[in-house]
Amino acid sequence: QVINNLLSELKKQKITSVHLRSDNAGAYHSSNTIAAVYVIAKATGVRVISYGFSESQNGKSAADRVSGLVKNKVRAFVDAGNDSTTHEQFFTATTYWRLSPILKDGGTCPKEDPFHLWT
Repeated sequence: QVINNLLSELKKQKITSVHLRSDNAGAYHSSNTIAAVYVIAKATGVRVISYGFSESQNGKSAADRVSGLVKNKVRAFVDAGNDSTTHEQFFTATTYWRLSPILKDGGTCPKEDPFHLWT
């Protein structure tokens, strides 16, 4: 149900494809969940390019490090007088300031990459 809700909300934001990633918790790498991803993707119209999971490390994975940065961005957005109570506001908060170019895929980004701001 979590994946279905996630993909449905992303579809509303006009996102058409995703890479899913989770830790190695049993609930997220069971055969039922993996089989359901295909069905959910078809039903929502959001293409799941890949679904990977990493070893559980008690909150120490690369995804957790990036999620901490996202939380900081949302916190700064709220501290600037904005709200982040709906998924639309959360999306605005996460895209309001760009992440450091060093964070993309764990390496640096070329300056030609228009997604990142260089200062």
